[in-house]
Amino acid sequence: MPQMAPMNWMLLTILFLICILMSMIFFCYFYNTFNNINKISNIKYYNNFWKW
Repeated sequence: MPQMAPMNWMLLTILFLICILMSMIFFCYFYNTFNNINKISNIKYYNNFWKW
């Protein structure tokens, strides 16, 4: 039993680090897509403004 405790802690820490990395990657990806959507919407807004 004492030999399995460190393995469980290692697995938990590895899973925790993987979750953090995945969340950071998804946050960066969605942040970039959100900025691109804002740029596109601003371009559409300016085009409509010049048309009017």
